[in-house]
Amino acid sequence: MASPLTGAVLIISNEPDMNGGAQCGEEVSDELAMEEIIEFECGDGITGQYVSVLIPNVTTTLSLCEVEIYAPLRRRFELVGSTNTWAEAKSLCSSRGGHLAKIENAEDQSYIVGLIGQSGLSPLTYGWYIGLNDRAIEGTRVWEDGSSLVGYTNWHPTEPNDGGNWGNGEDCTEISRDYNFKWNDVACSSSLFAICQYDDAW
Repeated sequence: MASPLTGAVLIISNEPDMNGGAQCGEEVSDELAMEEIIEFECGDGITGQYVSVLIPNVTTTLSLCEVEIYAPLRRRFELVGSTNTWAEAKSLCSSRGGHLAKIENAEDQSYIVGLIGQSGLSPLTYGWYIGLNDRAIEGTRVWEDGSSLVGYTNWHPTEPNDGGNWGNGEDCTEISRDYNFKWNDVACSSSLFAICQYDDAW
């Protein structure tokens, strides 16, 4: 027996008018209609803020009891081109409605490195603060929100070393210009630029 969604067309768009703006869509097959979650990817530029469901021979609007939409967490990164200590950078991002960057995958890393390259700011600083630190417990690195460092990392091969032979203690983390934009632990008093992150759940 076919689901009521069989043959429906799902349209994801940036505008409430489904006939305008950037959008993508997909027709729901018999097999897809039987899934609990219907999932497909849109290209760059589609935020998924508006969702339309077109069902053959049905002109009424579906209620939210019949259709539930789960949008992924959308992250936006910003380079802040003023030098600060880690604590100052943290406060600066907070004052702008965000927090220091939490890099969870290679896509985030690649995107941020691209931003740095486009900004023209890299010759002005040795590095860019992110939220990772072990200020509370030496050797236990957490993000600014307190979550543990699990999964993806992008350390330079010789890092983290807590200052190495200098032994001066390095409890914060930068994306290092000198290390080909890989991660490096640094003293939290270092004067560096910041990468702020803003989270929008749509």
